[in-house]
Amino acid sequence: MPTVAYVHSPHSSSSLRRLPDWPPAVASILALFEAARRVRAELRARPSYQPLRGKNLALLMACPPGPESALLQAAAIQLGAQVALVRYSHHADAQARDIEALAGALGRMYDAIDCEFLPALVPQRIARCAGVPVTEGLGGEQHRVCALADLMTLYEHPLPAQAPLSVCLLGDADSPRARVFLTATRDLGFDVLGTDAGREACEDATFVVDATQPARWPLQARGVELDDARRADNHLRLVQAALLAEMGELHG
Repeated sequence: MPTVAYVHSPHSSSSLRRLPDWPPAVASILALFEAARRVRAELRARPSYQPLRGKNLALLMACPPGPESALLQAAAIQLGAQVALVRYSHHADAQARDIEALAGALGRMYDAIDCEFLPALVPQRIARCAGVPVTEGLGGEQHRVCALADLMTLYEHPLPAQAPLSVCLLGDADSPRARVFLTATRDLGFDVLGTDAGREACEDATFVVDATQPARWPLQARGVELDDARRADNHLRLVQAALLAEMGELHG
């Protein structure tokens, strides 16, 4: 029996957007959503929009390139950045001085570094020593922007003015991605209830998020599956907004 997390708010989506005084956590989420929308609008209005032109991003990887690096590459290249794939070859027990030397060298060559699937604590050590922005798995499913892409897709879905926002999450509510998703909904003022009732508990929910699959989470609104292309585009734009926050300005 799958675990279900049921989320309900008495506010409609339109009334939520009118609230004037957001707590810091909510303001941070909504600011990232707005930054992603601005990136999308800029690219539609100006296909030549490349605010990261002249910037260099290193993808430091312990494994061969996968979907995570492909998404991050596409996001950075579209904004004008040069992207280099750098293989991390140190062993898990590499000496601290070796990692620090690597971080220093990368920091001199690149404007930002993303660490993918590196041994534990290595990304933090690189971040301390590189002297440039360092992210960890920005294009991956475990990064918070992936969960926020799911939430952004639901948040932007048009609903009747007084329709309540309710989300039912099917699957493992304790996975890293689910925890970010549910924390963000809680930050937006929703009550989050955990239950073992099963899929039938979702019948009255406005939105259903099927998190039983580790990668793609089908999203439904009133029983109709939402366009996954929209969620994928939201993910791409959120990654780009995060890159701009680390490497440059939104208006370049």
